[in-house]
Amino acid sequence: MPTQPDPTADGQTALITNAAYDWRVNDLRSGEATFDPTQPHISRVYDYLLGGKDNYAADRGVAERIIASQPTIQIGVRGQRAVLGRVVRYLVAEAGLA
Repeated sequence: MPTQPDPTADGQTALITNAAYDWRVNDLRSGEATFDPTQPHISRVYDYLLGGKDNYAADRGVAERIIASQPTIQIGVRGQRAVLGRVVRYLVAEAGLA
C-alpha cells in the first residue's frame, strides 16, 4: 500500500488508498475534490451491488471482481440496507427520534 503524503505538508494533495479504489483530493483547504469517473469509488460500487444505476464502468468492474470472489456479497449488502431501513423506521416511529 502506498504511503500517504502528509496533507499538512503543502495543503494541496492527499492520496487516499483502499484495496478497491484510489482517488485524489485536491486543495484540502477549500474542500474541493476532483471527480474522475474512470476511478472507482466505494459509494458507487456499493450502489452497483445494491442494483442501483448511479455508477460507472470502473465501479462496475470493481463490483464484479468482488462478486466473483464473494458470490453471496449482494445478499449481504441488500440485507444490510434492509436492516438500516428497519432501524430508521423504528427510531422515527417508535423511539420518537425525528
